[in-house]
Amino acid sequence: MALKSAPTAAALAALKSVITGGEYFQAGERCLYLVYPDGIGRSKLTNVLIDRKLGTSGTARNWNTMLKIVALM
Repeated sequence: MALKSAPTAAALAALKSVITGGEYFQAGERCLYLVYPDGIGRSKLTNVLIDRKLGTSGTARNWNTMLKIVALM
């Protein structure tokens, strides 16, 4: 997930605290690497929730799409 601005450590902790399923993430400077082991369609960890907890907006794409975008750049 590409983020508009870098999230704070407190915001990342707040996001981690609301995850109730098997999802997990790793934060980069202005991105999140999200894993949805049970599928994104069943997850309660939505883009709206992520944006709200992090205090910034972002856009999520799957890894194959990101590779295609990078290749076009």
